[in-house]
Amino acid sequence: MPELQNACLNEVLIRILRGLLQYAGECWPWSSAEHGEEYPTIARLVAEQQEQVQELADLITERGALVDFGTYPTEFTDLNYVSLDYLLDALVQEQVQLLADVRQAMTDCAGDPEGLERLEQIAKQAQQHLDTLSELAAARTADSST
Repeated sequence: MPELQNACLNEVLIRILRGLLQYAGECWPWSSAEHGEEYPTIARLVAEQQEQVQELADLITERGALVDFGTYPTEFTDLNYVSLDYLLDALVQEQVQLLADVRQAMTDCAGDPEGLERLEQIAKQAQQHLDTLSELAAARTADSST
């Protein structure tokens, strides 16, 4: 498989693995007891993304290419010890950007049927995650306005 397509898939892998949702799964944002159901939802989304990362890593490795797992952006360290409420809007915005990035990767990997199939699955799940995060953010906004 051409190096360019493997690199494209690896960029998506890094984008998912080193995104804000994955960081939120590691930094354990604070959530009040009344919103205790939010963190298990976030943890589920994190686990689903980790499965996507594993599948991409397996595909890249099967092709004989090395996998780069990247690093978190340094600005994420400012988000340690914040509330989930504080992060929700940023999580929604980042998920919108992730979906756009995956769709761009689908264009860039058009000549790679196997990679394209994986990216289509990732895009579908990214949209589902966006919907879930948007619902959490909307519910939080509704709660704070009452």
